[in-house]
Amino acid sequence: MNEVDVSIAQTLSPVRFQNLQVRLDVINFGNLLNRKWGRQAFSDQNSTCGQVCSATNLLSHVGTIVTGGNQATAQGIFTFDPTFSPYNSDNASSNYRMQLSLRYSF
Repeated sequence: MNEVDVSIAQTLSPVRFQNLQVRLDVINFGNLLNRKWGRQAFSDQNSTCGQVCSATNLLSHVGTIVTGGNQATAQGIFTFDPTFSPYNSDNASSNYRMQLSLRYSF
């Protein structure tokens, strides 16, 4: 992930010892230029378990087979989802943001 931030500031004509400055900050400027730039991928979970849960969701335990009534021969039934993506970059952090500020100093 790469993120570039840009800031532009202009000081307006000072009056004696007073200054007025206008400033524009663009956070994640690359995403402003191209929507595929500056993407931030996070774990796509509805809980806060993080990367460990993301890795385990690729293979899901769906049941158990017990043959001959003997618990010692029990075998798990698993499903594999090859389309599962543990990370998703469709979030607010991937978007560019702008902030306009005005600073008065004396």
